Amino acid sequence: MIFACAVVAQDAPQLQPAELTIARVNELKEALPEVEGLDEESRAETTKVYDHAITSLTTRNDWRQKKRQFETAATSAPENLKGIEDEIAALPEKLPLSVAKDAELSAVESALENAKADATAANELLEGLKTEATNRETARKELPDRAAKVRLKLASPIEEDLLLPREGEPTTLADARVLATNALRAAQSAEAEAIDAEVDSYVKRTELLAARTDLASRRKELAQDLVTRLQELATSARKRDAEREAEKAAEERRKTADSHPVIKEVATENDALAQQRVGDDGIPSRISKASETLTEANTSLEQIQQEYARMKERVERVGMTDAVGLMLRRRRDALPSTSVYEDRIQAREEELANTQLRLLDVEDRLTKLRNLDEAVATRMQDVELTGQPRTELENRLREQLKAQAGYLESLRSDYDSYLTLLVELDGVERAVVAEIDAYRDYVDERVLWIRSAELIGADDLTNGATAFAWLLDPDNLSDVASAIQTDARRHPFEFTFTGLLWLAVLAVQLYARKRIRRSADIISKNKAAPFWLTIQAFVGTIVISLPVSLAFWLVAWRLDEAPGTGEYGRAIASGLQAAALLFLGLSFLRNTLRREGLGDIHFGWSKEVRKALSKQLTWLLPVTAVLAFLIATFNSQSDESYTNSAGRIVMMIQLGAATVFMHFLLRPEGPLSKQYAAKRSGKLAGRGRTVAWLLALLLPFALAVLAAVGFAYTAGQLVTRYVLTLLLILGVVMLNGLMDRWFDLSETRIAIRIRKRKQKRKGLSVEEQKEQGVDDGVDEVDLLEVRKQTTSLRRSVVITALLLGVFFVWLDVLPALGFLDQVQLWTHTGTIIGDDGSSIDTQVPVTLGNLLLGILFVVLTFVGARTVPGFLETTILQRLRLSAGIRYAFKSISRYVIAAAGTVIAFRAIGIGWADVQWLVAGFSVGLGFGLQEIFANFVSGLILLIERPVRVGDTVTVNNITGRVTRINMRATTIEDWDVKELIVPNKAFITTEIINWSLSSEVLRLVIKVGVAYGSDLKKVEETLLRVAKECSRVVNTPPPHTMFSNFGDSTLDFELRCFVSGINDFRFARDEINKSIDKAFHEEGIEIAFPQRTLWVRDFNSPLKVIKDLTPPESTGPVGEAPDDTAR
Repeated sequence: MIFACAVVAQDAPQLQPAELTIARVNELKEALPEVEGLDEESRAETTKVYDHAITSLTTRNDWRQKKRQFETAATSAPENLKGIEDEIAALPEKLPLSVAKDAELSAVESALENAKADATAANELLEGLKTEATNRETARKELPDRAAKVRLKLASPIEEDLLLPREGEPTTLADARVLATNALRAAQSAEAEAIDAEVDSYVKRTELLAARTDLASRRKELAQDLVTRLQELATSARKRDAEREAEKAAEERRKTADSHPVIKEVATENDALAQQRVGDDGIPSRISKASETLTEANTSLEQIQQEYARMKERVERVGMTDAVGLMLRRRRDALPSTSVYEDRIQAREEELANTQLRLLDVEDRLTKLRNLDEAVATRMQDVELTGQPRTELENRLREQLKAQAGYLESLRSDYDSYLTLLVELDGVERAVVAEIDAYRDYVDERVLWIRSAELIGADDLTNGATAFAWLLDPDNLSDVASAIQTDARRHPFEFTFTGLLWLAVLAVQLYARKRIRRSADIISKNKAAPFWLTIQAFVGTIVISLPVSLAFWLVAWRLDEAPGTGEYGRAIASGLQAAALLFLGLSFLRNTLRREGLGDIHFGWSKEVRKALSKQLTWLLPVTAVLAFLIATFNSQSDESYTNSAGRIVMMIQLGAATVFMHFLLRPEGPLSKQYAAKRSGKLAGRGRTVAWLLALLLPFALAVLAAVGFAYTAGQLVTRYVLTLLLILGVVMLNGLMDRWFDLSETRIAIRIRKRKQKRKGLSVEEQKEQGVDDGVDEVDLLEVRKQTTSLRRSVVITALLLGVFFVWLDVLPALGFLDQVQLWTHTGTIIGDDGSSIDTQVPVTLGNLLLGILFVVLTFVGARTVPGFLETTILQRLRLSAGIRYAFKSISRYVIAAAGTVIAFRAIGIGWADVQWLVAGFSVGLGFGLQEIFANFVSGLILLIERPVRVGDTVTVNNITGRVTRINMRATTIEDWDVKELIVPNKAFITTEIINWSLSSEVLRLVIKVGVAYGSDLKKVEETLLRVAKECSRVVNTPPPHTMFSNFGDSTLDFELRCFVSGINDFRFARDEINKSIDKAFHEEGIEIAFPQRTLWVRDFNSPLKVIKDLTPPESTGPVGEAPDDTAR
């Protein structure tokens, strides 16, 4: 113990660790002000050290308390276990019902609510115990390491700077550091001992926790059983109540058959309301069915969750071994299909909506009956009785309405219960779907790259022979035949439908072939033939490819549905389905390659390619169909030896056939490669063909090797998707051909329309063009630009369709790429909604998968912004009566919208939302506004031009003394093509901030003024008539406004006239002047009208020397008057 009488002495002895208490340290801390020889800095430092010691002692005491708790729990475990075992033994088989079996519905529902609350509490307790067991298991793994780390600290020197001694420091401070060090060591020692006690307690309480879990599980089962029995009682009570009300309402309707019409009407309504609660379609029956379905769904959800948890625990304990991989594959195959639940969920949406509407209707009617007097008055408005009879009628009506309120209240209660059940059922089944998907994804992430078989060897040949013997076993074949016969007897309608459907497809074969030939004949003669002919040929090709595949599929369908079909029959059905799909795809391709078929006439494929492909398909089609049947059959039965032997061998043979086909299809000297080389030359194209050929050979070979070395399941999954990908490519090729034909047809029609409009516009005025609908600006379409955009769009659509198709084909394998979501790049702050509806900020990781998704969005945005305008031009805008300027505005704005939306989506994919960058964007915008204000001004001006449209593409404008036709309005500048066919780039800002002349904004009509001077003495009337005749004869001059002439001035040498006429546009303006001037000159000559030329008389004064010079320069035959002149020397 510390000395008692020298608390103020400087040389105080230190406390021993066993003597340390918080109270004694507090005493030392409080006595510090009285200690002599301590400066303020040392006193403050000593206070900090004592505080540290108090904290360590508090921690020591906490660890000691935990140790005592763990020791007490371990000591009392046997006794507690005995008590729980006795409690389990004392549990009844069933909990007693708290209500009688014939109790009223209200009493049963009250008991049911209490039972549901007890069941929920029991389930929460059980889940808590399961969580505790998981936490204990985790702790037992982690605690020994924690204890070792604590003991290592206990054995290591103190590293805290506050506890390290200093030379020359006061003794009190030094003793305090020793005290604090001992306190820290005591806390560390207590922590180690508590951890040891915790581990020992967990070990000793293992059986106790298991017993508590068993007790909670049993109580949950009893509570759930009680809920089920009470639900049955509630259903019975509800049905009894409904039948009783229905009988009462029917009896009342019979009694009121001869009553006043108003009474009879209400009684009939009451009977109709009561009838809604009886029968198989009544609300009580629906509630009963929904309750049963909810129980089944809860059971399924619980089973799947338990199995999923056990599977994850097993994988964590054992790891991914071959045996675990086999077990995972079997569990995955045994998972229920989510389609059943998804169909129920989809169908329930309409039921939920209808139930809510009916409940609202019932509640509205109940509200109107809250005030019976008002309801009676409303019903009695048209009744003309008075006095006593009216009072009696009102009383009877009040009774009927009161009864109606009771029926409505019963309906409201039933609908409310039914709606609650539907909502709960919907949530549970959605949880089942989510759990199945999570379970399947968990398995798919781990099972794909687990070896499923040994290296292929001689044993596989033996097992393969056994597998084929099983396949050809007469007994198995007899069972399949018996199952089909049984199905035909039990389901004659479906069997008959199957046969009639196949016969119908056979019957239309000849018609389909005729339609294909007919469409080929029409398109061969007219390339602008309607697109529906191509669609007709496409559908016809599908029809003539169907018979064999449809027969396979129909037999497989009936085998799957037949009640007596066993494992063998279902395996045969799976094989037939696989063969049907592959046979249909290859048969469709072969029929497409026929002469006068889709490939020949509609798609324009070369004859050499079609011939080479058709030749290879002749042997590939039957071989691969048979092999696909065998592979799917062997993989669909339960004997792994058959799958890993015969199934694997046949799959390798199929991959060999695919390798041979790919060689003949893509070999460098083949017709397909030659056709590709004809379109693209160069070393890069040649190397690309060689690389594609090698990859096409190596891929099936690699899959075969993968299967041979033991990854049979992996190879099977990849081969299935490889085949589906090839069929997808075939579909994309068909899509490309259809789009190519459609776009070519659209461009052809646009060209024809342009030519026809140009022909119609010849000789027509602007008003006549508008009246006849030939001034819509179609001739402004740049067909070359449209063709470039549509070609780019077609390629983009094809690539996008291919990528999306590949994504969905490989969707089940994508979870194996889950490592992309495990590569975390950075985090961002995201907001999630908590269970209570509040917003919670949390750190959301951005993974490599998010980054790749964002890059994909950027690529799609770039492609869409470049190609969608051309698609709009050919598919929509050309069908609308819009000018070229409006169409251009639509296309430009659509490009901006796509770019903006795609950018936002791409940034959101990597966790960058507007809330994250709004201040940065604001600051960035201010900086750019100063640094790049001209560019921003031009951009905004471009938007104004597209929206307000003071200048449009195709308009003729004059801006800054530049005149020309507007050809493009881009983001920064507008392109103007002048009369010298030079392109001038004018910033968009110039069109907004300066004055411009738009020669064709609201009207393209322009006035042309031609000045003509005739000689003095000419016939003025004749001059006017001649000028007007010339103007009217010019085809470029419009009739409205009419041309007119003006005698404008007496000139020096001429009588000046002005011919004022109007032309239809700037193009005519330039050429009309030339034509009219020529016509005026010709007409004046014919009419004898002289176009005067300037005359000048020169008077010269008496200048001797200059006159001599002039005389010398004057030709001899030239003479002129000489004399005095007026003041002006020339006139």
